[in-house]
Amino acid sequence: MNVTEKIIKNVFSSWVYYFVQFGVGFLMVPFMVHRLGDTLYGLWILALSFSGYGGFFDLGIRGAIVKYTAEFEAKKDTEGLLKVINTGWMIHLLSSILILFLTVILYFFVHRFFKIEPHLVNDFRLCLLFIGINFAFTLSTNVFVSVIEGFKRQDIVSAIEIISFLLQSALIVLAVSKHASLVTLGIIILSISLLKQWMRAHFVSRIFPQFKLKFSYFTKSFLNTILNYSIFLFIFQGLRNIISSLPNILLGAWLGGAAITVFSIGTRLAGYVSIFLFTTAGTLLPFISGFSSLRETEKLKKTFLQGTKYTYMLALLFGCIFLIMGKQIISLWVGPEFAHKSYPVLFIVILPIILSPSISMVNSVLQGIGNIRFLALLTFIELIAAITLSRLFFLAGFGIKGVAIGVTIPYFLSAGLILPIYIIKLLKINFLEYLKVTITHMIFPLFVFVTSLYYLRTILGNTARSLIVQITLATTLYLIVFFIVSKNQKDNFYYLFKTKKISSK
Repeated sequence: MNVTEKIIKNVFSSWVYYFVQFGVGFLMVPFMVHRLGDTLYGLWILALSFSGYGGFFDLGIRGAIVKYTAEFEAKKDTEGLLKVINTGWMIHLLSSILILFLTVILYFFVHRFFKIEPHLVNDFRLCLLFIGINFAFTLSTNVFVSVIEGFKRQDIVSAIEIISFLLQSALIVLAVSKHASLVTLGIIILSISLLKQWMRAHFVSRIFPQFKLKFSYFTKSFLNTILNYSIFLFIFQGLRNIISSLPNILLGAWLGGAAITVFSIGTRLAGYVSIFLFTTAGTLLPFISGFSSLRETEKLKKTFLQGTKYTYMLALLFGCIFLIMGKQIISLWVGPEFAHKSYPVLFIVILPIILSPSISMVNSVLQGIGNIRFLALLTFIELIAAITLSRLFFLAGFGIKGVAIGVTIPYFLSAGLILPIYIIKLLKINFLEYLKVTITHMIFPLFVFVTSLYYLRTILGNTARSLIVQITLATTLYLIVFFIVSKNQKDNFYYLFKTKKISSK
């Protein structure tokens, strides 16, 4: 299997997992709410939310293991590979011990921090205990999935995730149907994690037979190497998490919960697009690390350009659907009362995603080559600017839309202008070549797509069924035109790793 085939296989497998997770999750939410009731479901979400702080305890180590695994695997350096894997594993092991300690503290004192009905306290504490144990176990064994990703086998990762996710969802539905307690749900989560990690360990032994976990492979030099990379990745990821939750915090402080609901409905749709783009680009990170370690600069340039080309195709597809049909989609999804309130927010936050989809590839390239300091610094500046501008636009009378504008402007300046220019100069790619490969060929497919959406909308109406038909027909036409245009170019994915050079300054 050549590199292009591996990339395509990894990308499509990640898409399958994304849509499975989205579809099942979308259907399970109303089922869980109605079966468990508001109180139990709220406690279940509260218990799960504690595992959402996993990024803090990871410290960016998982990303570091993926990067350096890809590098040492490309160099065929088994000794270095074992040392970096085991050094990262040791750090995760220490973090897991800390998690277990904090879980025990929460077990005894959590009922003092939250309002929990007396008859539910014991169940909630036990559920939280199982989730905490699961969290610690998963972190201590994350080395398996990091190795699989580092060996560029995202297809294996996605297959295991799909199997475990579907099995976990089925067991939870069955348990809830039988009126199971929160404790049972916690046990299901832990049991599925045990199965998932066993499957990951099995495949690691298949793709890397020399794999072993031994304390003797821990080295100070590799610890410094990992931490020098992971600390900035940790800062960057932490800042991005703060920025993503910033509007809810500001609106909660300034306007209250109702404003958060209006804002979140619009941003959730835009968030689906953003997550999809970053998931797609993230599958290329280990390939980029391998090219960087072998100094294969032409392959690195081509990967960035082709990845950017396809993220533009996807961003314009989903972005235009939400821009043109967003109001109808919101109305059918959560009710017409939110269409007029939430659509302006959707319109504002979706624009920078459409205009700067290359940010997903920029992030993968910068993480793959280990150049994260600038990314972390720029993200910090973006956070400060977002807080300042949100306050200014809010005070100027824009309300909820003002917060959306305040967060969007710094993001667009960073993701749409500064970082693309920075990466183009860093990789020494000619700007006209960048436009030719990534953007100019999109003009005609985009014109056809937007025209067909408007035309179908006028003749088919705005019912749920008609919207599905419109989106399906317009998307099919858009993809056909896009691939016809791409087929006539010698810079498409099938030529990705041939000898053609990308012109540079």
